[in-house]
Amino acid sequence: MAIQTVAYDLKGIHDPAGYEEVMKALTTIGGVQAVHLEPENHRVSFSFVDTQTSVFALQRALAN
Repeated sequence: MAIQTVAYDLKGIHDPAGYEEVMKALTTIGGVQAVHLEPENHRVSFSFVDTQTSVFALQRALAN
């Protein structure tokens, strides 16, 4: 088990409701340990346990 940290650009999101959806999508996935939104930089970083979820599952959550 290892904790991974990933950061993604969120250039297409420009309002608080969009960032709220990102937070909701990531925090409902098992294994996500922490989510840090940076609206001023249009970025999100998050940490997750790699035995409980994967980067691919997190990417799908962000794409929806």
